[in-house]
Amino acid sequence: TPFSIEQPDGFRLGGVIDLWGKYHHKHWPVDHKTTSQFGQYFYDDFKRSPQFLGYTSVGADLHGETPPGVLINVIVIRKNDHEFDRRPLIFSDWLVAEWKRMQIENYWNITSVRRAYNNAIEEGEEPTTLVFSEAIFTPNFYNCVGKYGRCPYYDVCDARPENRERVLSNEYEPHHWDWTEEKV
Repeated sequence: TPFSIEQPDGFRLGGVIDLWGKYHHKHWPVDHKTTSQFGQYFYDDFKRSPQFLGYTSVGADLHGETPPGVLINVIVIRKNDHEFDRRPLIFSDWLVAEWKRMQIENYWNITSVRRAYNNAIEEGEEPTTLVFSEAIFTPNFYNCVGKYGRCPYYDVCDARPENRERVLSNEYEPHHWDWTEEKV
């Protein structure tokens, strides 16, 4: 289910929910996950997931009632076997409200960064120079490498500062991704 919602308070969110299902007489968003590493803490990774908290937040807009949480279907694929698992994750109202407040703060921060970036361009700054301006785009060293591997721009950030622009222009090409144009 692709969606683009603007709630009465002006909060906007969009995305694609894999499936809506009925579970214990309520509508639940269902998300399908695949993994090769499944253990007792697998579901903990999703208990504060912005993706799933967002689905819960817009549930009433899509189905007239706020879902209690998200159902996760998991396919565990190993070298010699596979297994299926499913679990509901319940999100309390306070957690969804806390997530929404944090998202709104993030949106304001992004707006501030974009404004600074656009103002600098209007004053004649080079866009590629601004991308590496720590005053505008603060480096985030905590997400360079995660459980799924390296950030796609790892090589750019890992390059010496004077070489980053060249790595960016030689190894990457501009592309605007719009999730609303994806075929589901």
